[in-house]
Amino acid sequence: MDIQRHPRSVVNLAKELKNLIDAYWSRDISEEQMREYVLYFAKYEKKKLFRANDYSPTIKQRVGKKRLEVIDKVLDGYQMSF
Repeated sequence: MDIQRHPRSVVNLAKELKNLIDAYWSRDISEEQMREYVLYFAKYEKKKLFRANDYSPTIKQRVGKKRLEVIDKVLDGYQMSF
C-alpha cells in the first residue's frame, strides 16, 4: 500500500484517508498499519485534519460518515495539541 505521508492539501489528505480505510476494509492492510497511519496524520498533519476541535469540513465531506467513525475509534482519547 502506497500512502503519501505528507499530502500537499486537505483534499489530498482526504483521498489518502479514504484509500487507507478502504484498504483496511478490504483487508489489504492490517488494523495496526491503519492505526499507525491515522495517528501519524493526526500528529504531523493536524492543521489539515482538524479545525477548531473537530475535523475540517473538507475532510468530513470527502471522507464520509462511515470512514470517519473508524477514524474516531482510532483517535479515541487522542489529545489534540496545536
